[in-house]
Amino acid sequence: MKKYQIYYNNTVEINNVAEFDTLDEAKQYCTENTKGYDKVCDNDNCWEGRSNNFHYEVYDGVKEILDEDGDVVDFKDPVYMTKQYYL
Repeated sequence: MKKYQIYYNNTVEINNVAEFDTLDEAKQYCTENTKGYDKVCDNDNCWEGRSNNFHYEVYDGVKEILDEDGDVVDFKDPVYMTKQYYL
């Protein structure tokens, strides 16, 4: 498993889409994959405006915090997150 994991997050689901060894590589992936999309406008938020939008979140390792039984008890904060973009 690589050090940094990238999750694609939209208003419906969150999916792990890539892993990288460095934060710079992870940020580059996010930049490349948001090219051509419009940023969410100042007067909109993630629930208003166009029908759907997305952003990327980068985590140091997996985003879930597990207890001793392997159950998810919480989630880490991302170390990097893109702006919101319209689909």
